[in-house]
Amino acid sequence: GARRDDSSRHDWRGHRRDGDARPDDDALNDRCRRQASLLSGSGAELKSQRRITMEYRRLGRTGLKVSTICLGTMQFGWSSGEDVAHRVMSRAVELGCNFFDTADVYSRWIEGNPGGVSETIIGNWLQKTSARREDLIIATKVRGAMSDDVNDRGLSRHHIMNAVENSLRRL
Repeated sequence: GARRDDSSRHDWRGHRRDGDARPDDDALNDRCRRQASLLSGSGAELKSQRRITMEYRRLGRTGLKVSTICLGTMQFGWSSGEDVAHRVMSRAVELGCNFFDTADVYSRWIEGNPGGVSETIIGNWLQKTSARREDLIIATKVRGAMSDDVNDRGLSRHHIMNAVENSLRRL
């Protein structure tokens, strides 16, 4: 018999539409593999494929348009070195990604690591490439504890303002 197309059973996150909020592992893994192959492929491989067009969506009521693929940077400075991170970011921008996710606490859990390393790597990459900071939406998170100081965590105005200043300095 005819094979049924199961793609309509899942939303864009790979979650099943039948009310089960858990992602379907196969659908989610397929989507991740497709995205990873796009980011890791060479220019020659891309030319042999059909033209890839990035889609953009409005980010809430901000007026910003961001790529539907947001590049997560948690691994930068932890399980991937700076040179690999630079190649990944360059490739992502080449493919139209304008939305990067980072956090000040990324890699802070590693002994001796002060945190904010992924932000520093993004900043170093921006200095070395022709990518313009103005063309990117870099989202960071600020709630996590950056030290043992009781005010260096949470969502107080004091912590948010300090975290933003520190993040901008690293970038």
